[in-house]
Amino acid sequence: MTVGERPVELDVVLGGAGRLAGSVLTADGTPVREAIVTLTNVHGEVVSTTRSGREGGYVITELVAGEYTLAASAPAFRPAALPVTVQAARETRQDVELAGGAVLRGTVRAGVGGPSRTRG
Repeated sequence: MTVGERPVELDVVLGGAGRLAGSVLTADGTPVREAIVTLTNVHGEVVSTTRSGREGGYVITELVAGEYTLAASAPAFRPAALPVTVQAARETRQDVELAGGAVLRGTVRAGVGGPSRTRG
């Protein structure tokens, strides 16, 4: 680069991409397979989405160092989200614990009088 008449030398140091890895587990340590794992930036924009594997593990690569929110969800579990800091050129490990949720099953029936009608 030249500034005015003199050349200027610049040394630019680029940080390597970070990596986030961990497991999605229940409170007793049982892996949650096929959980949806989503990473969002500080603006709430989705950076990456993946699914946990057979042993509950997930990996997200090529991340810029910084602050993120890691969220996980799976059927029959309550979703969970937590903050995570990714370091440049390093692997950050973060497990996510999912608590069991409730599953509601049943049939909805009209009352004795049948469905109500509204005239307008």
